[in-house]
Amino acid sequence: MERISYDVIWASYDDVLGVKFSDSIRSSHSPAEFTVLHECQRCLIQFFDPATPGDPEFYSELSRAPSVPYHDDRWEFAVVAQQLSAGQNVLDIGAGPGWFLDQARLRGCEVRAVEHNPGAIRELETRGIETFKSIDSLRRANVEIDVVSAFHIIEHVPDVASFFEEAKRVLRPGGAFFVSAPNRARSVMDAFEPLDMPPHHLTRWSTAALQQQAKIHGLDLLSILQEPPDVSALRSGIRTRVDQQLGRVLSGQAAWFFARAAGKLMARNAVVSLTRRNGRYIRYGLFGHSLLARYRKPFPAE
Repeated sequence: MERISYDVIWASYDDVLGVKFSDSIRSSHSPAEFTVLHECQRCLIQFFDPATPGDPEFYSELSRAPSVPYHDDRWEFAVVAQQLSAGQNVLDIGAGPGWFLDQARLRGCEVRAVEHNPGAIRELETRGIETFKSIDSLRRANVEIDVVSAFHIIEHVPDVASFFEEAKRVLRPGGAFFVSAPNRARSVMDAFEPLDMPPHHLTRWSTAALQQQAKIHGLDLLSILQEPPDVSALRSGIRTRVDQQLGRVLSGQAAWFFARAAGKLMARNAVVSLTRRNGRYIRYGLFGHSLLARYRKPFPAE
């Protein structure tokens, strides 16, 4: 589909994010001269090949970048937290320092984490959150989980199928599995984003790919939500749509004048806020950064 030079990827980290990786990191994470973006016809996931996932040394150097966006309050945290009930056992995979689990605790949940970053593990343990280094180690502890969450993890995972199966195994029947990932159809996406390529991201996701995982892994798909676009993207999208609609019925100076006036009117804060709330942005083909899928593990008789 798309052929990308690793030299270009590394150069863009410097140009876009201001981080210059060491020669050893560049060498160990460049398995070939080029990587190619493919799409699996069975699972519908787009994936890079060849690709080497980022290791702790890669992320140690990446963390020095002044503009790498790590969020302590993602859109999906609140969406999922509102669906939790007191007393549920919640496991967050790739929990970081525990930002989502803080919200789960406020809902009266018992919380656990899977995390391999030493700094994050120390922070989790300081907060009294039981932490495991792998899903398999949690399974051996014979803990039954009501809710598993994995926020922006699957795009980093080299073996997506194993990841889904491991998460499914620790869930009790009827338990919920929440998965979020960057939406490859998001409205604000640069032509070349180094963080959306290996070694950082190994796969790209769509609603169709998330739907397909339910079929492949024997899960019930309950919903897929799309994060609303930010205000600037929505305002620009509304203006573009107005221009397109008026251009079909008007021409010349009149089209330009009415499109400009109507675009300003429609892009006012009140209109933009209403469009975000009622979900009409989806009809406009405007999407925010994240997709959020909710799966359920079926009961044995189902």
